[in-house]
Amino acid sequence: MMLFTTKNLKIERIVSEKDFDILLQIHNCKETMQWIPTNIKHWNSKQLVKKYQKNNEMYELNLGMYKISLETEKNTEIIGELLLQNYNHNTQAIEIGYLIHKKYWKQGFGTELLIGLEEFLKDKEVELIAQLYEENTASRRLLEKLDFNLLTKDSIENKKYKLTYSKKL
Repeated sequence: MMLFTTKNLKIERIVSEKDFDILLQIHNCKETMQWIPTNIKHWNSKQLVKKYQKNNEMYELNLGMYKISLETEKNTEIIGELLLQNYNHNTQAIEIGYLIHKKYWKQGFGTELLIGLEEFLKDKEVELIAQLYEENTASRRLLEKLDFNLLTKDSIENKKYKLTYSKKL
């Protein structure tokens, strides 16, 4: 089932083994995953299935993890995933997380994804929350370009910081 579409992207439920196979490849790309907080260094199919188990419950609320597919004239290819979840149990605040395979970086797909998400949620009167490592300058610039405001800068370890941004729709 489709959540929303943009000019080039389709955001839809993760449903099939084929989806898992492609998403597993993305999760095992070290460079792609460098900004994602996880203790898993190499993903296997059982770990990925476990990660996605909560989706069926969350999909009823238009929350959960969704695949991001790039649609061209020739084909449709999964390029990442989008996470939507309530932030701190607040139904008026949605935490967003996105993961796009490195071979699709710097092509405007992050911008397109977030603008599409804002358009999809515009009538919901929610606050979007994004958390990221301070070193993730590309995501920081994207959020700032789209008028997200820095809420907090929290020290996490070894002089590293987690930033929390928000935007009210």
